[in-house]
Amino acid sequence: MEYSTSNPIYNLSMEFNRCNIHKLPVFLLMFLVLVSCQSSSPTPEPRIETPALPLESSDTTTDQKSNGVRTEPEGLELPSLPPFMADSPFCEIDENNLLVSVCKNGQLTIMRADNPRRVDVFFNREVDFSADSGSIQAEVTSIPPKGLTLDQNQYGIYFIDRDGIYHAVRVFGQYFNFETWSMNEELEIESRYNRVFSPGLKPSGQSNFLELACTESLCELKINGQLAGRIPEGASRITRAGLFTAADWDQSFGQVTFSGFKFDEIDPNTPASQIFSLTDDLTEDHASFSDRGLAGAFHSYQSDGFHFSPVVPFNFYSATTGPSLADVSVEVTVTMEVDPGVSGSQFAGIACRTSQEGSYMAVIKVDGTYTLFRDTPQQPLAVLARKASDAILPSREANRLRLDCSGDQIDFYINGIQVASVTDIRYNVSFGRSGLFTKAGGDPNEDAIIFSDLLVTELL
Repeated sequence: MEYSTSNPIYNLSMEFNRCNIHKLPVFLLMFLVLVSCQSSSPTPEPRIETPALPLESSDTTTDQKSNGVRTEPEGLELPSLPPFMADSPFCEIDENNLLVSVCKNGQLTIMRADNPRRVDVFFNREVDFSADSGSIQAEVTSIPPKGLTLDQNQYGIYFIDRDGIYHAVRVFGQYFNFETWSMNEELEIESRYNRVFSPGLKPSGQSNFLELACTESLCELKINGQLAGRIPEGASRITRAGLFTAADWDQSFGQVTFSGFKFDEIDPNTPASQIFSLTDDLTEDHASFSDRGLAGAFHSYQSDGFHFSPVVPFNFYSATTGPSLADVSVEVTVTMEVDPGVSGSQFAGIACRTSQEGSYMAVIKVDGTYTLFRDTPQQPLAVLARKASDAILPSREANRLRLDCSGDQIDFYINGIQVASVTDIRYNVSFGRSGLFTKAGGDPNEDAIIFSDLLVTELL
């Protein structure tokens, strides 16, 4: 769970050598077999393994499909990579002398050169990979320069499609975002999704296991085994796969180490079939929210729901959950005192697409009105719709709220009745996490706002 107490809130071509064994004489083949049986096999380099996405094939048995086990149809050789060794394309010396790369013990480490010029730095390496849809995996450890606690290293993994477009995911601290690049005289960022916090990202000095999977229609990122984000844009006919590190001219670059780099061909329909949905009655801690602390607010799980009330008068609070999504529906039941026509500032509601760049929030207020906000650094808490509504039940009745964010369409429902519908493209608030949003009144108390029956559903 992300929390904020600010006012307003912004919680924001490798070739693979093959032995032509079939061309050798028979007696030589027999000799090689005997020698291999008498010699011990070398110890393989350590590599983190994660469950592979299933590759659908007519040669895969029913039992294997149901258990999610990959089998290779006869004649199909899936690409694999050796460890990072001195003769690997990943270990070529960087010619601009801004970053230094070292391959050792199956790892690739990128460091900034001594006395570098104050310019943007970028290091990338890539290999051939031909597939309609694919998955890249890598374990990455980022460490800031000695003497600094703030990790400003940027790193990530990417695919290149048949049109030469790069489809990348960039990690910066505990934040990430999806990007597309194009190559003219140099790499240029063409588009970028909002940068979002991921509770699954471990802090600097600890390794993070990344997996980027792309089909023609979708790309998704898993961090340490958990879905962190998905966008409705994919990579068609992948030709290459790679990794990168970067830092802006005014940032300090320390050290980034890659290991376990691996890629696979996957079933083109796999990511699309895994629609995200979260259901939580909020009567117990089901780990829907990450624990980052909640200074200055009452919060407890009770039999009637999640008591979440700011105690600092007139202040704003939020709590987010789930992966970052572009198109999503968020629902929750809110119980608080509503007295139509009586002035009051307290409100409670839901949010979608929460990121560093902004958020959409839909709330009901104690005076019987509702408000639909777009919150961005450029224009904080901009009102998109506001009105008194009979759809809001008075007194301390429970009100069911639903916020649908799909493309440029933002729709708000109260107790099943659509009360607001707006089209919005300003500031490109297009991606982020979902959750709860509140503002305290002048006399907050621990029972002021109760949330229950949270539902977050991806819209495809």
